[in-house]
Amino acid sequence: MSRPSPMDYRVSDIPGHMCSHVTLAFVTINSETFEMESSMSTYVNNTGLYQEFTSIKKRYSHIKTLISVGGWEYGHSVFSTMVRRSSSRRKFVKSAVRWMRQYGFDGLDISWQYPGTMVRGGSQGDKENFVLVMKELRAEFEKYDFMLTTTIPIDPMLLKTGFNVAALSRYVDWFNVFTHDLRGTWTGYTDVHSPLRRRCFDRGQYAALNAEDGLNRLVKLGAPKKKLMLGIPFYGRSYTLQDPRRHSLAAPTRRDVHAVPGPFVMSDEILAYYEVDFVLEKDYGGVMVFNVDMDDFKGACGVKNPLLNAICRKFNEGRLIDPRIG
Repeated sequence: MSRPSPMDYRVSDIPGHMCSHVTLAFVTINSETFEMESSMSTYVNNTGLYQEFTSIKKRYSHIKTLISVGGWEYGHSVFSTMVRRSSSRRKFVKSAVRWMRQYGFDGLDISWQYPGTMVRGGSQGDKENFVLVMKELRAEFEKYDFMLTTTIPIDPMLLKTGFNVAALSRYVDWFNVFTHDLRGTWTGYTDVHSPLRRRCFDRGQYAALNAEDGLNRLVKLGAPKKKLMLGIPFYGRSYTLQDPRRHSLAAPTRRDVHAVPGPFVMSDEILAYYEVDFVLEKDYGGVMVFNVDMDDFKGACGVKNPLLNAICRKFNEGRLIDPRIG
């Protein structure tokens, strides 16, 4: 939404006929009051944006709107401090309810990346305290029929240090499963950053770091399959090759040089095709895209929103999408 024209993204660009739920990301938590507050300083009128966002329900009566708090760039020590004491958790819960009632949101998404991660401001008690705040949010949300969701990683270490999956499952409507950025420039070779399955060249820590193994891991930890929404990223990662003549998958790359912008190609929406097939075959709850504004929403290369269209077509081949569920 904050990109310069002509690629700025507006609420009116959201293809509501292809969505059951839309989430506005992100807001933050005030470090002194522990209340939700806007982090969208680039927007002239945040209040107007929130109300405009939830007004999408006037055009698409089936849609539910959520607001997400947190995100990768947010200072996560505030999350850790907030969940530590019942008094600060209570302040946060009350402010969340107030936000949703004031602006007309239907639910809240918690995007804490990630509890228990010391290098990102976490602490040892985060895993247990995260469950407490989710339990308290759920208890209050029941009064208003609000939805509660959270993002969750598939990395084994992040899950071990920060997520009691079985306990969280009791309080969330669903999990938004992060399967993006599993690979990048740090790996030293070109790769898809959100692999669906294990490949022959995956070794070491990357052998089981893929969507299929990750979802299996979450199920074993106690997550109901119907509460798992597979994340599909609408963006890719670029690399700087060591040798331009070697440009296939797993080609050596330079770690000391940031990748530079370049031309892109489209491959007939194959990524979405296989991932949706997988969700239907394994009977998971659905998919979550990150982010809808990264699709070709202007139709510069042909049809508008080609990736989201591919997902919806595949879902409709397998079953009808009921907008009342994820």
